[in-house]
Amino acid sequence: MKMHGIGADSTNSFAPEHHLLKRLAQHLPLSVVDTIPADAQVLITTLTRKSGKALFSKIMPDEKIYKIMIVNELYRSTLPYLKLADLVVFTCEYQKRLCTDLLNLHYNAIVLPLPTGDFDPTITGSDCFVLIDTPFSEEKRGYIENRIVKLFNSEEKVVASVFHTVVFCDDQHDFESLQAMAASAAPEVTLYNGATMARETLQMLMKSCNQFQYFKSEMDFDDYEEHMARRNSGMVHELIVDSPLLADIKLLGIPQVRAENGITSYNYTFSELITYEAWADILRARIEADYESSLLRKQGWLDNLPYDSLEDVVIVKGKPLSNRYIFSICFRNQEKKIDRCIDSILQQNRHFDFGIVLVDDCSVDGSVEQILAHLEGSDVDVCVVSNRNRNYAARNFYNVIHLYTTNDESVIMELDGDDFLNGTTVLETLDKYYSAGALKTNGSYKMYPHGQEFMDEEAVKRNHSFMEYDQPWNLGRCNAWLHLRTSKRKLLRAVEIYHFLDRNTHSWLSDRHDSAIQPRVIELSDGRSVFVPEVIYNYDISGDNHDHDNSQWEEEYLKLFGHIDKIYHPLILAE
Repeated sequence: MKMHGIGADSTNSFAPEHHLLKRLAQHLPLSVVDTIPADAQVLITTLTRKSGKALFSKIMPDEKIYKIMIVNELYRSTLPYLKLADLVVFTCEYQKRLCTDLLNLHYNAIVLPLPTGDFDPTITGSDCFVLIDTPFSEEKRGYIENRIVKLFNSEEKVVASVFHTVVFCDDQHDFESLQAMAASAAPEVTLYNGATMARETLQMLMKSCNQFQYFKSEMDFDDYEEHMARRNSGMVHELIVDSPLLADIKLLGIPQVRAENGITSYNYTFSELITYEAWADILRARIEADYESSLLRKQGWLDNLPYDSLEDVVIVKGKPLSNRYIFSICFRNQEKKIDRCIDSILQQNRHFDFGIVLVDDCSVDGSVEQILAHLEGSDVDVCVVSNRNRNYAARNFYNVIHLYTTNDESVIMELDGDDFLNGTTVLETLDKYYSAGALKTNGSYKMYPHGQEFMDEEAVKRNHSFMEYDQPWNLGRCNAWLHLRTSKRKLLRAVEIYHFLDRNTHSWLSDRHDSAIQPRVIELSDGRSVFVPEVIYNYDISGDNHDHDNSQWEEEYLKLFGHIDKIYHPLILAE
């Protein structure tokens, strides 16, 4: 079986993920690589903030590959990648609990504390090893300096004459400034930059000591339990990463001068030691048990997907459209607002060739009858569809693209049934961009009615400022969902079917189809996506279809991770 390891930072001397893959390769038929080979059968990836973005922001691993994801760093920006794995290996129980208990995300997963045992644990000296495991930043300078110069209270007994203190600085200038400050410390402090040292070198340094002290600026066990009990959304902004050096220290058996109870110490405090060989044996057993069944689950998962044909749908007025511009309105139970939406379209300049597709998703309020009466006598091309059963957003929009429109050069514009166009020159505005070569546009919208509490003017401005089209899968950089969304039909037809589907159930997405589909459209536009600064859309957030309760903001934020977990491609909320 062709097994490969990837995701390690080979440029970083310390990189624990690189060390882990190298050691596992001594016990598994594993080749450590920089890119995913075409013939890979098993892929073991080490997940950090850096590796997640580098590996999966552009290329998705083939579904035929059995993927094991070892979670080195759990954070808001690494959470969206977990769904890609056939087996998730959490390296700390707290990582798993955050997923299952706080976010209700459930994966095929095990917890394995980071391994050790690849060196002789014989103690060779009597100094004190001090590990300051908070990476240097100006914000943390004071914390780090205090732990270099003022290690302990006077009551704590330390017999070592030399403190071998390890810090982590990416910038050599920062490290030199700490060295200069450490030179005046008493007892003597010898400072090392762990970011430039190999794991083996650090292990030799540890062996010269018969006691240690571990520092890290983080919450302790009690704080963690309290925040979890309160369902504090800020927990996804806490970096949960275990230190492999603690496993080595535990193997040495040297005592800590003062007990520290940060969550990074979980494996040191509660877990049994595990060797690389034992780790490899566990992974091998899981691969042998899961490999075939996992591939069978993924094979043919599209075979039973319910597609529609024109024979399956009910077109109650008109026929599929081929106009230059086509407004797409998929809605349910919008009798109070749908006329306003339609009228805002009918008021556009008739010089432009445009039509309207209206898809009613099994309304029970008489919306279809109202629409037919409202369009009576209109000469605008329409295709009005009445679903017999609920199809939900993604399937309805898929049908707009593949059934209810026929011209690849058409520009399809998405409106919600409770929203409406702003002004009568929307088509003039859009035609300016499409005539200049655009294949896709976003923007701009304003809130209606003015002054909505949920989203003030500054929040709307921020949404419009995050339109970095070179990062379409990063919601913190690119709001690909932004109204008014328009695209050439040929781009939409090129979007692969799995972007319309729920990754977990393999059925059509019931919501968030815009966040799932539009980033892929931006990719396919190959640099020809354009932001429209003119305000051409009114976003009506009033009414039953917009349940935005500011008092429940934290819970809604936690639910958001569940929503994006269903989307096929990892969608990053923030880095």
